[in-house]
Amino acid sequence: MCSILTTKLEILGLSPSLCRWISNFLTDRPQAVRVGKHVSPSLTLSTGVTQGCVLSPLLYSLYTYDCVATSSSTNIIKFADDTAVLGLISNNNEMAYLKEIKNLETWCQENNLLLNVSKTKQLIEDFSTKQERNYQSLIINGTPVEREDSFQYLGVHITQDLSWSCHILVKKARQCLYHLRRLKEFKLPSKVLKTFYTCTIESILMGSIIAWSRTSFTSTARLIISFSHDLTSPETNRFPADVPDVRRG
Repeated sequence: MCSILTTKLEILGLSPSLCRWISNFLTDRPQAVRVGKHVSPSLTLSTGVTQGCVLSPLLYSLYTYDCVATSSSTNIIKFADDTAVLGLISNNNEMAYLKEIKNLETWCQENNLLLNVSKTKQLIEDFSTKQERNYQSLIINGTPVEREDSFQYLGVHITQDLSWSCHILVKKARQCLYHLRRLKEFKLPSKVLKTFYTCTIESILMGSIIAWSRTSFTSTARLIISFSHDLTSPETNRFPADVPDVRRG
């Protein structure tokens, strides 16, 4: 793997001396496990990258830079080691999509990477009003890929009808409401309440909002109003000057 990485780095224009430095850094790395006072025997590794190293995410991104879609009707989305293949199936023709999956499988084999088929899921979004179509089963490395009605990708629950019914924000955010009320009972400064709201509540409500914001927001809006009540001043029923009124808009 190290030689493959070095070759790719040279193609990307890195100097030979820097490529050799990186290769030397990744080769023959001694590793051991410490549990309390006990230390395991040392094991020398020359594969992969060092866990926790600041260079590791960058090197992995450079290593996978050439893992790209080969068709105009497909796309490959990469986030660290999470990879998603998107395919547009028109006129019931799955050839481009299935070929893209096969190309990814081949690329992984050529680059000494292993696809974890047990964690690979297939989701089909079919908005056709006609009768249900029969799609070919997806096979990777001789193993059938499980087809699901919904799955979680990068923290967002996606369903086959894009209803976002599984992407539950309200329940998770409401759990923080109790703590916000307790902080208010202790008469903490409004700045503290705002900081708590921003870090523990707003971050949940706004997470991946671009993906799901077009859907029904009745329960989420009701929850925001509830949070607004907990942030308002009991004397004036208005927000402190430095806290935005989330009830508007």
